[in-house]
Amino acid sequence: MPVVEKTRKIIAVSSRKDLLCFGRKLEYPFSIILQDGTDLVCEKSLRILPGKRLTLQGKWKDKNVVAKIFLAASGAKRHAARDYLGIKTLHTYKLNAPEILYNGKSKCKDMHILIYEFITSSQKVKQSWEQAKSLNEQKDLISKLAQTLARQHTVGLWQSDLHLNNFLLKRGKIYCLDGDGIRFRKKTKSLSLNKSFYNLAMLIEHLTNYNTEHVKTVFLEYCAYRNIPVTENYYDKLLLSMDAVRNRLNKKQMEKTLRDCSSFVCRKTNAIFQVYDRDYDVFLLKPYFDHPERFFEISSLTYLKKGRVSSVIKVQLEDFELVIKRYNIKNLLHGVKTLFKSISRARRSWLSAHYLKLLNVNTIKPVALYESKISKLQFKSYFISEFLPAKNIVQFTMRYEHELSLLKPIADSLIMQLQRLYTRSVTHGDLKATNILVHKNQVIFLDLDTVTWHKSQYRFERAKQEDLQRFLRNFVHNEVLYAYWQKRIKEEFE
Repeated sequence: MPVVEKTRKIIAVSSRKDLLCFGRKLEYPFSIILQDGTDLVCEKSLRILPGKRLTLQGKWKDKNVVAKIFLAASGAKRHAARDYLGIKTLHTYKLNAPEILYNGKSKCKDMHILIYEFITSSQKVKQSWEQAKSLNEQKDLISKLAQTLARQHTVGLWQSDLHLNNFLLKRGKIYCLDGDGIRFRKKTKSLSLNKSFYNLAMLIEHLTNYNTEHVKTVFLEYCAYRNIPVTENYYDKLLLSMDAVRNRLNKKQMEKTLRDCSSFVCRKTNAIFQVYDRDYDVFLLKPYFDHPERFFEISSLTYLKKGRVSSVIKVQLEDFELVIKRYNIKNLLHGVKTLFKSISRARRSWLSAHYLKLLNVNTIKPVALYESKISKLQFKSYFISEFLPAKNIVQFTMRYEHELSLLKPIADSLIMQLQRLYTRSVTHGDLKATNILVHKNQVIFLDLDTVTWHKSQYRFERAKQEDLQRFLRNFVHNEVLYAYWQKRIKEEFE
């Protein structure tokens, strides 16, 4: 284990094993002696990939620096070399990138380390995008990004892992940070339009809540820099590339929700599968996540639903207010059928909640998934989410029966959420009132175990109509509200 130097209060890391012992929970500050005898002091995490790579902020030779420490048993040398070469290539073509200050190993020679200058007075582009206060500010930022990519593509470079956190903004200039993701042609030659538009689509798909104006701005700015004719055919190519990128990113993001990573804790054996949000990785909750039936033993629990197929409770543990949905086994036949299902209803709820978040559709925050198994076959399962104190859509809208104009924000929110679902050929499957909450004039969907991703357009259209009809049936006992919602839905979806 690491040895603490009491005089400096800095943990001295002498080998790769010391860092692996920390896992995700690094203790700061710590120091590493480099091969040239200098001391690298690490003070803050920027990104952690356990067992693979650490990106840290610290000091070296009295300078503020960013250090990348490559830890993989195999591949560390290759990734360090690729990162170094990528940044050097950007410098060669006079593209903005941090200066390389050190490229070598630790004194113990079991860690490959790159040290870059720390770019002061800068901000991650993702943060700049989220803080932009107007459409013009957003357009100005994405115009700079489009020009940056155009310059790279002109000399045959492109980024394989293109996302906004890999760029910094300083005084109107964009800096590229990820050398490992830089790919280039052996012979200097401009990137083909197909590859260029795909790379451009990767940029657009990482912009949260982008719209058509943003897409057109990126397209026009990019074409202007590379002297590409602005035609409908090329614009359609970009849109097709965006669809392909979106599908790939969504698949990648969904896979992350079922494995151990920076956002989730995951544990699996032949008997159980468990995953939960790292925001809830606290000592108080872990015993309950490991054995979710304990939630049902809490004396202060409140039953929200007590059925044969599922039971739903609300519990409060200190500051945590949670909803636990347990999928029950009704009888022997139901138990046997459950065993052979490819996916549990709890897992469907977990995946659906995360997918809806990707589509910017309002839903409750998923907290944990737990499945018990018999010889690797599905048995009992639990889905845990945050509790949201809100009224369902019927309870909320009854008060506006005689002031229908006040319903407009709620109706607009519902229509927007459904459009985001239907654009991706997704249906909810059970739009009864208790599955639709209204919170701060925003519609929030619950009970996601019936959410369906449709491959067949015919089945999607049929399921969409069933969705809308089920929603309208919530208001059959109130002619005024029924007529209002029927009119809005007909205007938007027929």
